[in-house]
Amino acid sequence: MMNYKKYFIFLLAISVIFFSCKTEKQTLNVINLKKAQGVRNYSNIYALPKTVVRVNVHFTQTISKVGPFSKYAESLLGIKSVISRDQVDWSINKLDFTSYPVPDTNHLYIIEQESDFNNIGISLTACGLINSVNTNKINDKYFYEIEKKQFAGTMNYNPEEEELNNTNILDFNDVPVLKDIQQKKTVYEKAKAMAEKIYTLREDRAAIVVGDGYTETMPDGLALKEIVSSLNRLEQKYLSMFVGKKMQREFNYSFDFVPDSPKKITQAILFRFSTSKGIVSFNDVSGSPVIIEINSFQNINQIAKFNKKQDHLKRVAKIDAKVHGLYYRIPEMGSVKLLIDEKVIAEKKVMIAQFGEVHPLNPEYLNGSYHIEFYPELGSIKQISKIMK
Repeated sequence: MMNYKKYFIFLLAISVIFFSCKTEKQTLNVINLKKAQGVRNYSNIYALPKTVVRVNVHFTQTISKVGPFSKYAESLLGIKSVISRDQVDWSINKLDFTSYPVPDTNHLYIIEQESDFNNIGISLTACGLINSVNTNKINDKYFYEIEKKQFAGTMNYNPEEEELNNTNILDFNDVPVLKDIQQKKTVYEKAKAMAEKIYTLREDRAAIVVGDGYTETMPDGLALKEIVSSLNRLEQKYLSMFVGKKMQREFNYSFDFVPDSPKKITQAILFRFSTSKGIVSFNDVSGSPVIIEINSFQNINQIAKFNKKQDHLKRVAKIDAKVHGLYYRIPEMGSVKLLIDEKVIAEKKVMIAQFGEVHPLNPEYLNGSYHIEFYPELGSIKQISKIMK
């Protein structure tokens, strides 16, 4: 009898331990950080993402400089098309849209548990976005590259207009002006002497190419080609004194925009652009506003309506769920446009995480029996599978 009692007590103790362990496995709960009373010893924190839209813009700046003899170009050389004034012209040559995720501070979540007995294997990206649960698949490489890109040196860069648009960076110091030309007193005399030098240069080049009829040995092959190229370059330098000079420079800037509110249409001024100054400050009305417009496709409106209806029914029935599973996003598709003077100059479809809906998974998926994979850049579910034991 005594042995039976000992055996019964032993079984009872084992049962208590077993059921207490089972109870611990069911104490996992996920809540928004803003609603949490505090972070417990065995809690994990993860974030859902929001999408940042990046606009990469390729600009071309053309600087034009008047030649010192421009007004004599037609009379001395018969050239009508010359640069008539110093100026700077800007143009937008290429646009493209990209996107990258950042943690949404309104959607930080705590995975609470009473002890480390049932500590789930949760994988996060470098910035805390949820990646997977109970799986070894990690997208760290992708996110490392994404996170590097968001620190681009040109991001939202507004250059100094005065320094950038200074035409004095273009000059005629590279033009070899002979002493006899420099000694001329008036600008016209100098221009006439330069024009005569151009005509002489052309005659010399023709004599070398065709032959002057007197020289027995003339250069040929690569030597001839190099001599002619040198004469051509020299002629272009002389001509620049009449027709002027042009120089082009390329610039690449990036502008980031975070669409916060999931409206049908979201608009904002990204930057102001002037064809004579390039990127100008927001209060410079000489620049046309370049507007970013994001249209939500609102494909998941039915889900939003269903959620509101469920919340209403829970409030009426006074149902308050004590335990929640992992929260995830169902992202929304959007159309990103760039407009200048009400004209669309670029457009692209982009998945926007924060325009979507947030849902909790069934808490049972956190009992250690399931693999869960996410698209961390969107916070949406990629796959849920049973762990095969």
